[in-house]
Amino acid sequence: MTWAESRIRSGSATAPCSWTRSRFWRRTSPSWTVRFVRGKTKKNSTKCVDWSLSKIPYLQQFGFPDGIMLVGPLSRSFLENGFLADPEIRQFDISKTLLDPSGITLESYDACRLLEMYWAAKRIEALLENIGTASTPPKPAWDIAGQGIGALEAPRGLLIHKYRVNRGYVDKVRLLVATQFNNAFINLLITDLAQRHNRNGNLTEKGNRLIGRCIRLLDPCLSCATH
Repeated sequence: MTWAESRIRSGSATAPCSWTRSRFWRRTSPSWTVRFVRGKTKKNSTKCVDWSLSKIPYLQQFGFPDGIMLVGPLSRSFLENGFLADPEIRQFDISKTLLDPSGITLESYDACRLLEMYWAAKRIEALLENIGTASTPPKPAWDIAGQGIGALEAPRGLLIHKYRVNRGYVDKVRLLVATQFNNAFINLLITDLAQRHNRNGNLTEKGNRLIGRCIRLLDPCLSCATH
């Protein structure tokens, strides 16, 4: 059974918008075992590996590789106030398979992206109707110093920025971008597919197609992740 045919089983979990694969390399299990982590975020750590220039974030409570995360539209489909909470979107035929976790596969990524784009366009339209044009933006204070951390959901997934400012100049920056969170999942998945579809040292046509599909679904930006 290939990754596209395997069902993702929803399990127990503790960080918003994150998937973690349990027993990633357990060959005896034909399906994906995934924890959806809800509520308060547990402590994260990063790991350097010899097969990627990108540091790999993971949840310390599960360790590596069990604690690797998958972020993005598929993960956001589980948010209580996300796009699937919209009554109009819930009525679409494409949404009905996403409402049942047992019916979700990695192929659901594209459906989530499509629905989230529609939901975001509706949100933008609503915000534009209420935006105030009379107020002016605050002026920057160039003489301050300190540091700040921001986290938001970008199209590819969770994006975390940390900046340190000294008298108006940014002197230190640390970023955690979505591809860093997804990178371990992508690499281990591609390795698994290549091994499954290896015939006498050559990748089969089906294997090549599935690996290409995997990369397109998860849409990595390695230049962002390895800056």
